[in-house]
Amino acid sequence: MTYVIGDVHGNIYTLKKLESYFSKNDRIIFVGDLIDRGLTSRQTVKYVREKGYECVLGNHELMMTTYGRMFLNDFVKKEISDELFSWLSVGGKETLYSYGLIDIVNGNAVCSSNEEYLEDYISDINWMQTIPLYIELEEKINDKKVVISHTCISNVWNKKDDDNFKKQYLEHIIWDRQTPDEYSNIFNIFGHTKVKEAKLNDNYINIDTGCHSMNYMYGKLSAFCVDDQEVISINRDVKD
Repeated sequence: MTYVIGDVHGNIYTLKKLESYFSKNDRIIFVGDLIDRGLTSRQTVKYVREKGYECVLGNHELMMTTYGRMFLNDFVKKEISDELFSWLSVGGKETLYSYGLIDIVNGNAVCSSNEEYLEDYISDINWMQTIPLYIELEEKINDKKVVISHTCISNVWNKKDDDNFKKQYLEHIIWDRQTPDEYSNIFNIFGHTKVKEAKLNDNYINIDTGCHSMNYMYGKLSAFCVDDQEVISINRDVKD
């Protein structure tokens, strides 16, 4: 069986709980956003890497590869620059804390002197730079090729090989929140924009059920089985 898991956002205990529904030989793929917002981003990335699970690039991984490298300079100087605010404000603070690289003082992030997980941090950034933008599967749903991406890729799928559209293509499949084209010739599995329930449509399914959210309507982690089109959703673990 092949299972695709929605945005985990640093909730390792919920992920492990969801994993109990799978079998040893199942193929596991993530739609990105393994990190940020939750308290265990380091542990989540470590777990996914050690298990050899697959993943496509999410906007939060992209931010970590960009702002995370900038932070390395700040860490040496022990002074966090204003440029990092964009990442820190959307979960980067929790991620850096999970690596022990910052302390929280009066709600603000300050560089720590702890280097225990610094090499892990650098290694994880390097790994994130190798993550693909999308994964094509051999399986089909409704006679359509299955494609996994972080956001909807259906609307620009026909431009994936257009060098003139390369920059816009990256922006679209990392940040876009459009509804997939109903006439698309692929079946797209994605996340990024949280939904109350992961509902199967003719040519797509959004499986981000807001695992990080404290809103009672969300707060779930979901997985979609490509083989039988069943959805498994569990509530966020109280330890997360």
